[in-house]
Amino acid sequence: MNMIRKIFFPALIAACGIFASCKKESPLHHLIQETDVCRVYIYSGNQIAVKYFTNDIEKIKEWCDYIADDTASANNCSFEGRLVFKVYEDSTVMQFSLKPGCRVVSYSLNDVHYTKSLTPEGVNYLEGLKKVE
Repeated sequence: MNMIRKIFFPALIAACGIFASCKKESPLHHLIQETDVCRVYIYSGNQIAVKYFTNDIEKIKEWCDYIADDTASANNCSFEGRLVFKVYEDSTVMQFSLKPGCRVVSYSLNDVHYTKSLTPEGVNYLEGLKKVE
């Protein structure tokens, strides 16, 4: 019995710690995981300068690393692009800015408005799309 206590209880406590430390899946994370097609539009003035579409699930899932799980401010930011995450017949449209001090994504999901920061990886990815076109 003493041996079971020495092995079982520490393992149980460690397992509880692991499960407790896992954060709840955010609505954004859930959207990205369910997305079938991702579209990126980057504007130059009123014209579309970059148009990118993918249905590669692995590339779409990378957006979890491109948009931070934070709250950002877009007070005086002008948006220069759109992201469209298509899930089945529904689409979620997001606006983004790549300007220094305004590297944010703004969107509404489940009737809640969010403004999140683009991560450095997200900025690099979007800037890379501009160079390809």
